[in-house]
Amino acid sequence: MENFWSTLKIELVYRTSWRTRDEAENAIFAYIDGWYNTRRIQKELSYLSLDEGRVGGSPKIEGAL
Repeated sequence: MENFWSTLKIELVYRTSWRTRDEAENAIFAYIDGWYNTRRIQKELSYLSLDEGRVGGSPKIEGAL
């Protein structure tokens, strides 16, 4: 995760100046939204993708390996 923040700073933050905080926030959110793979499964979400986790996804099966 630390590598992500470093990349974001190098590719976006240090190369751009914004007039307002809102412009900066929108640019950073757009960068993150474009970078982050919402289909990749996440261990923290019981092996669901971020998209599946947001809508409830499939139920966790108890006792499964």
